[in-house]
Amino acid sequence: MLKLRLIAALALAAVALPGTAVAAGYDDAAEAYQRGDFAAALRELKPLAADDARAQYLLGVMNQAGQGVLKNEVQASEWYSKAAMQGHADAQFSIGWNYAQGVGVQKNERIAVDWYRKAAEQGQAKAQHGLGFMYLNGRGIAQDQRVGADWVRKAADQGEVNAQGDLGVLYLRGAGVARDKAQAIVWLRKAAENGNADAQARLGFAYRNGDGISKDDSAALAWLSKAAEQGDREAQKGLGVMYMEGRGVERDDRLAVVWFQKAADQDSLGAKNNLGYMYEEGRGALQDYAAAARLYEASARQGDGWGQRNLARLHREGKGVKQDAVIAYAWLNLAAVAPDAHPRAVEERAAIVSQMTTDQVAEGQRLASEWKPGLALGKSRFKTATIAQQEALLAHSRAEAGGDLFPVRPPAQAGATTCNTNCVNGACYRTYSDGRRVEFQAQRKWNPMANAFEWASSTC
Repeated sequence: MLKLRLIAALALAAVALPGTAVAAGYDDAAEAYQRGDFAAALRELKPLAADDARAQYLLGVMNQAGQGVLKNEVQASEWYSKAAMQGHADAQFSIGWNYAQGVGVQKNERIAVDWYRKAAEQGQAKAQHGLGFMYLNGRGIAQDQRVGADWVRKAADQGEVNAQGDLGVLYLRGAGVARDKAQAIVWLRKAAENGNADAQARLGFAYRNGDGISKDDSAALAWLSKAAEQGDREAQKGLGVMYMEGRGVERDDRLAVVWFQKAADQDSLGAKNNLGYMYEEGRGALQDYAAAARLYEASARQGDGWGQRNLARLHREGKGVKQDAVIAYAWLNLAAVAPDAHPRAVEERAAIVSQMTTDQVAEGQRLASEWKPGLALGKSRFKTATIAQQEALLAHSRAEAGGDLFPVRPPAQAGATTCNTNCVNGACYRTYSDGRRVEFQAQRKWNPMANAFEWASSTC
């Protein structure tokens, strides 16, 4: 739900130490570290490392970052542990983070929680944020979203920028706090103004959609631009849409392609589909149906319903790929049930069924049911056929069947109504023993035995 980042920055903790010479030695080390003279910092730190918690912590930071020494996360964790045992709050957070991530030590979220708590109770903001994360997600401790949100708030109140952004998200979702979009905007703005890219992106989308704040395309563009420049992939995709549509800025297809490409390079869901559209239409790039098809397929493999529908459309039309009704049907089947299902997928699937035989529909269903996210569609057992060939095949098939999709009427039985049913991908045709003929849509249900969705036409 939330994000944690270890920032290996020098924190000058106030630790009472006997003798001014020791304190002066540490101050010299800290000054050398801050100016980037790591060799000098090491020379000053080594004599102090036996009992000076601040020196131990700084040595941990340098070992973890590879500053003046070879990067050594195990050694870093050992130095953090020494300082943490002496009550150094930043070291307690750092060793807690290492246990939470399994960096330099064996991953142990329960121990991570213990160290986060020790540091959090001393007021260490990053540890408060980290402890909140653990409670919110039930990591190393029983899940308690209210307590988690309280710890995130403590960190946010101290100005911890990532905690401010996450508190905004909690208000958006109503997790651990009452859902409150106005408060969400308040905290997202604090984090955004402090440079948090995720908060900048969320604030940009809020302005673009008028969600919890007055709609303002210019403000949306400004915040999305800030987040996109920091590498936020969703902001990059959103910024591409702004340039493509000319919202808050003059339309610029070339810049839209640039930002879609950046987002696609980071596997932003839907960005490859958007980029494929630009290539298909020749907007901001030379028109290239083959490139569009490759991008649509990459998006389709990610489970993007829009990419699946667009890839199906190219297979239906034979643009950049071979025209193939079975493959098109299979992708439309997936696009119709994707989390972001394309609104026209069901309608277009029904239309393409009219150009297919019952066996081909069944083959398309098999391909769709066997598909796994991240993979290509399987191979069809049918030879590739153009739509014109499909229409000829179907006409022949229907002629042999008497040109009727409704099954034969079953014989009447005393005291009972019977029926025969023929389903083509969920479009069902039923003939009753009393002569009635009914067309209806079947329900798509999960079959745990087959580990696949199946059409259930119900009983008579």
